[in-house]
Amino acid sequence: MKPFRQIDVAHAMNNLENHSGKFALAMLETTPDDQLVDGPKERKATSGTVEAIQRLERELAALQADTKAIEENYGPDSLKLVVIKSYVVSLLDNARLVRWLAQFRPDYLKQLQTIAEVKTLIPVNAGDKAA
Repeated sequence: MKPFRQIDVAHAMNNLENHSGKFALAMLETTPDDQLVDGPKERKATSGTVEAIQRLERELAALQADTKAIEENYGPDSLKLVVIKSYVVSLLDNARLVRWLAQFRPDYLKQLQTIAEVKTLIPVNAGDKAA
């Protein structure tokens, strides 16, 4: 493999935490001929297998990009949620506002109380809801 392809493969292996020989060979088998040092070679895998692996590589790259975007936004979004929660708590400390909400918008009051009671951003029983 040419150096740039080696770097791509190394990054993929580190990101997936998969450093097995089989994975490295799979990456070598799916390397385009123009990225090989020795040029084209006869491959043992069928074209269907190569196409499937290349599709998986593309999907993996897209998933990694999505994950990185989520990781980059998690901190600022968490800060915004903490500020919003604090503001909602301060609103609910106003008895006059709570009475008005209870009388005219009970559904809003219930949602605001739910937000004010949040202790963590990660649901405790997230596994239960998925089932």
